[in-house]
Amino acid sequence: MLVDPDVLRAFAGQVEEASSAIKTVDVGHTAATAADGLPGSTTQWAVRLVGGRGELTDGRAAERLVASH
Repeated sequence: MLVDPDVLRAFAGQVEEASSAIKTVDVGHTAATAADGLPGSTTQWAVRLVGGRGELTDGRAAERLVASH
């Protein structure tokens, strides 16, 4: 496969920006507390389950995305 290095560098820059934005927003905490207004609901349970996984809360997902490119 042939890859244009300039295009790949530009894409890597965009991924880095997205990674930084994801880390800044703290998606995991936001997701984990999003349904707190619905105490005891299955929505609250599901959101906490997803938000508490660590993939989102500590930015590992964003880091993996950057590392894979």
